[in-house]
Amino acid sequence: YLIGDALCFDRTEPFVRNISQQGTTNFARLRTTDPNFDYGEVVPRLTAGFLFCDNWAVEATVLYKDDIDAIANFGVTDDVNAVWFGQQPAASDWTGADQQNLRMASGIHSYELNVVDTVRGIQPIFGFRYMEFRDQLTVGTFDNANFSSGSIGTYNTLLGGQIGAKTNLEWSSTGVEFIGKVGYYYNDARVTTFVRDTNNTVVLRNLRRNGQNEAIAFELALTAYYRPLTWLALRGGYQCLGIVNTAMAGDQIDENPTAALNTTGFSPNAKGDIIYHGPFLGVEARF
Repeated sequence: YLIGDALCFDRTEPFVRNISQQGTTNFARLRTTDPNFDYGEVVPRLTAGFLFCDNWAVEATVLYKDDIDAIANFGVTDDVNAVWFGQQPAASDWTGADQQNLRMASGIHSYELNVVDTVRGIQPIFGFRYMEFRDQLTVGTFDNANFSSGSIGTYNTLLGGQIGAKTNLEWSSTGVEFIGKVGYYYNDARVTTFVRDTNNTVVLRNLRRNGQNEAIAFELALTAYYRPLTWLALRGGYQCLGIVNTAMAGDQIDENPTAALNTTGFSPNAKGDIIYHGPFLGVEARF
């Protein structure tokens, strides 16, 4: 059998980091939670399975998306100060600027291989998953005729085993299915921080750091389906995919944004959490 789904993902992260503030009030005006993802990206997922005579199936699933992104900006002439990597002198493009823009983007590649019991009321799942999770935070500052930019990028490679279960209820040609999975992973995390100033002619910060830790990933999905033909099913539902203990771009920002030189990007922080969630539509074909 083959299953193809198109997911519309929003993303949720628990911690807010300040990017810019208004100089005359010192109020935060640009934060990592300001970009609104709002289910704006379609994420494809493909599952191929083979059912053996003893009612166990082997499934391979691929979920692949490079850029789930959103933007936000704030501008007041000569009154926007960046705080995400420390305060800069008045001559900096990052202090007393006219406008600063924030773009946040992430990509996720997931490859899993599972064995599923297809006949029990609650059907166990055992398998392995490999994931690549990338998160990017990019800030641009406009100061008179100058434009300078900076970024924090993280790249996580996760590998581990997972267990789960699914169950379903059927009424003639319609039904609902619930599936849950959780896995324990080894995570190799890398962080790159790069900031330029003075119309992008001066490098203020250029750092590359890496670290390793354990991570947990979980997945929940509720699916409703309709079979107009014995071999064909139309499906739709709601999906949630979360990663606990991963390196998020915003989490690399120092919690002391007023310091003349803080430690943004110096030590990788891989203790962040992210949840992707949203509706999906798909089709299943059995041969």
